[in-house]
Amino acid sequence: MLEFEMDVILRGSIVRNNSAGQSGGGIFMALGVTVLRVSDTNVSANSAASFGGGIFAEISPVFID
Repeated sequence: MLEFEMDVILRGSIVRNNSAGQSGGGIFMALGVTVLRVSDTNVSANSAASFGGGIFAEISPVFID
């Protein structure tokens, strides 16, 4: 089984008007992503049927500046 870890940095971006049938309309944190760092980013008007309209991170920490 292949396993990997990575940090994701989202800077100076717009995540808007997205939707998901389950979770994570704007951003979905998949297995293998250990940390999400968000700065100078607009996450708005996203929706999800279950959880995390804007950001869904089941296990990973999310840092927002």
